[in-house]
Amino acid sequence: MYFNFCIKVPVFLARICLWILLRYKKIRYGCEFRYIPLNQGRFVIVDLADYEKLIKHKWRVMIIPEYAVRTEKGETIYMHNEIMRPQSGFIVDHRNHKSLNNTRMNLRIATRSQNSCNNKKTRGCSSKYKGVHRDKKGLWRAKIHFNGKEIFLGCFEKEIDAAKAYDKAAKELHGEFAVLNFP
Repeated sequence: MYFNFCIKVPVFLARICLWILLRYKKIRYGCEFRYIPLNQGRFVIVDLADYEKLIKHKWRVMIIPEYAVRTEKGETIYMHNEIMRPQSGFIVDHRNHKSLNNTRMNLRIATRSQNSCNNKKTRGCSSKYKGVHRDKKGLWRAKIHFNGKEIFLGCFEKEIDAAKAYDKAAKELHGEFAVLNFP
């Protein structure tokens, strides 16, 4: 189980940790990254190739959803769109759901339908797995959405079996955009 919370640390300590993180990514992925400071002590990670173009502007963090943005002539400009420049009808998707990681290896062009496939499990559901819920009879139902339609995958005695059925269908229907219960 993962917890998501913030701890206030001194700026110099945060910068040391960030420096270590960027060095690790350089060694691991063979690319150099830079960070751009935002408001509220936050920062966004970008590729070295995009850094010079992006650092010229004053960026801030938009809280919900959490994206790096700037305002120009009354219009909100998203950093990930500035980097990838999607054509009309397409959007930019963050592969790992970390919206302040704007490295090119984390960004990809997607349709709205593909981007909705990449959503995480909704909180507050009867199941801990995506695409699974308990019905009135106590059985676990698996379903998936594809091309605007809901596809029923079956009823199962065990929650884990329903989750596996969802994963199988997600791999087939959503491909690289699938968010799986058991990656």
